Amino acid sequence: MKKGIENHGSVTSTNGDLKRLFLSLEGMFITLVAVIIGLLLPEDILSRFPVLEDFVRGVGSHFPQVVAYQRKSAFPEVAGLYFATLLCITPLLLVYFIRDRDCYLPRMCAEFERRPFRFLFGVLFLMALSFWCLLDAYTRADGFSYKSASIATSRLALTTVGFFFAGGSAWGSVASVFLVISAIFYKKSTRG
Repeated sequence: MKKGIENHGSVTSTNGDLKRLFLSLEGMFITLVAVIIGLLLPEDILSRFPVLEDFVRGVGSHFPQVVAYQRKSAFPEVAGLYFATLLCITPLLLVYFIRDRDCYLPRMCAEFERRPFRFLFGVLFLMALSFWCLLDAYTRADGFSYKSASIATSRLALTTVGFFFAGGSAWGSVASVFLVISAIFYKKSTRG
């Protein structure tokens, strides 16, 4: 490793990345909201609170997947509130990755130095994936879920895996592209 990178200690290790995300304020907030909506709220939450129904309808008018998941779900009111709320708060992932980018940049720069072509291929792949995830997450009107984790029939699956369908994968991809581009510019600025 180059000078300066070895001084970051465990930062070059990937073991604590997921733990760091879930222990951040953004990660804890998103997880807490997902657990409260997915597991603790009653199934008729929108009938009890019309203002929440208006919120879900408003978000659903901009993001058709909210209505699609509501239609396919065994608990439509909970699913509608879950997707509407998480689509609004998952952009917090960008805040987390921008704030904590110093934890990731040294490791990414070392990888860029070691395998530049593989790194650049990964950048192009992440950019294409980000574009597809955002396009799919915000324009798909039929809803979908994996057969192994059916978020349409299980509130536990909705709580644990639904996050990825409700914007988590899309904003995570955008944040990854941001980090990769930051690593490239970070590397250029440290050279010159």
